[in-house]
Amino acid sequence: MKLFVFAVDGATFDILLPWIEKGYLPNFAKAYKRGVHGELTSTIPPVSPNAWVSFFTGKNCGKHGVIDFTYRNKDSYMKKPVSSLTYSDKTLWDILTENNIESGYLNMPLTYPVRKIKGCAVSGLLTPQDANDYYYPQNLMGEIEKGIGKKYRLYNKEIYHPNRLQELKNDIFDTLDIRLKTTEYIIKNKSAEFFVSHFFGGDRLQHETWHIMDKDHPRHSLKEEGFSDMILEYYKKLDQGIGNILKILGHDTPYIIMSDHGFGPAYNYYFVNNFLLKNGYLTLKNNPVTKIKKSLYNSKLTPYTLYNLFKKTKLGGKRLSFDVGKRYRLMRKIFLSFDDVDWSKTKLYATGNKAAQIFVNLKGREPEGIVSPGFEYRKLIDDLTEELKEIKNLDFQIYKKQDIFSGDRTKDMPDIVCSINDYEIQSLGSADFISKKNLRPSFDSGDHRLNGIFMASGDIFAKNKKIKGLNILDLAPNILLAMNCPIDNNMDGGIKNEIFDADFFSAQKPEFKNYGKYNPAPIKAYNAREEDLIKKHLNDLGYI
Repeated sequence: MKLFVFAVDGATFDILLPWIEKGYLPNFAKAYKRGVHGELTSTIPPVSPNAWVSFFTGKNCGKHGVIDFTYRNKDSYMKKPVSSLTYSDKTLWDILTENNIESGYLNMPLTYPVRKIKGCAVSGLLTPQDANDYYYPQNLMGEIEKGIGKKYRLYNKEIYHPNRLQELKNDIFDTLDIRLKTTEYIIKNKSAEFFVSHFFGGDRLQHETWHIMDKDHPRHSLKEEGFSDMILEYYKKLDQGIGNILKILGHDTPYIIMSDHGFGPAYNYYFVNNFLLKNGYLTLKNNPVTKIKKSLYNSKLTPYTLYNLFKKTKLGGKRLSFDVGKRYRLMRKIFLSFDDVDWSKTKLYATGNKAAQIFVNLKGREPEGIVSPGFEYRKLIDDLTEELKEIKNLDFQIYKKQDIFSGDRTKDMPDIVCSINDYEIQSLGSADFISKKNLRPSFDSGDHRLNGIFMASGDIFAKNKKIKGLNILDLAPNILLAMNCPIDNNMDGGIKNEIFDADFFSAQKPEFKNYGKYNPAPIKAYNAREEDLIKKHLNDLGYI
């Protein structure tokens, strides 16, 4: 194998470095101290779907078109889950296949439906839970399950509940064990020259149990301190697994350990649509049904209140089996939602998670747009920016679309992306009016940051070196360079000679090529049931 990538979702040096220095993670330490390392800047917003697609295409969101777990359905204000059909750009594996190089991936987010490649593939996050075609070739999963002696697992079953911490730990650690065993089986029995194995459990634990580890978090409880090392134990188990995999690969095999984004504590939600409603940018209909829903909203009987009550029940630690499509349709009938917005009088609306994505209700783009392009559009954006910055006790980081996106899909991107207090407050722009109050405690105690990790070791990489300024977009072109493969000249990432051994880099003559778009044989999209299953899983994870 020429290059192996450990894709560790949500890993951050903020917690890894102290553990490396204490000797808890010897294999992370080897990569960090012997090779090249540095922070890896994520996408804006730092959300897994767009970050991972940017990683394996080398392109920004304005080119590939993925900005979140969902996208706005054409001719509607409602959202649908993203998939590999959302982007038409060629991935690392497509490009390597085109150059007759065998490659593969395991558990990679946003790769379902799976594209045919020269090698083997198993999709990950955003795969329908009951799918039986999430791998390639067709016989791969049967072979894997026979080889590891266990049934492969796409998703975890447990979510955080204070009375089910052992069940949560067992579930996530069992899934990690299956991932590691599957990775070992593939590298022993397949001949890929490039492979990426994705590990998701750390992200989930950091979202749901950061407060158990962090004694300064307001949700920290003495009752849970028996599990204060659960995140550390996860990384210890992963570190041991990395060591075992490196032994199988051989210590001469170059490898990368990287993450899609960083992590840190989370404290509150900020509901942007409430702000837009109260400040006249968003208007509700004036009909009897909406008025009844508005009275519930004003009396603080909201989805937030109900969900908070549910989290305290015994069922709160289990992933819901109730059809999420029916659940969402029922919620829309009872509570305020975009169904109740008077679009003929609405100038702005917000969607998205982690960082709010604010859209102008633009003529010619939105189904019922009222804002004219040009001066009216620019003034509206400027006015909103000033009002957000004036909110007391909140530090808004505001990005205009033209400053962070480029490409032919930029038109589909939000007009403003905003985060608050470096993502400690989740500026949640929801398709529903979740709470009457603008600011409420978040259900997750940890959330994403822009600073992911990058470590690379092996004879082709620099030794004992720290680098700065590396972006997740840079990885794809440099991986292709490492694989002696022509680089897509449409990629946004740049060649970073500082990550490579000087002799190796001087011997390279980077070639560039226009690979065009991916034109597959017809691949089935999500059907209605699969779409509901995806929405259910995202709802359980707190993403919609």
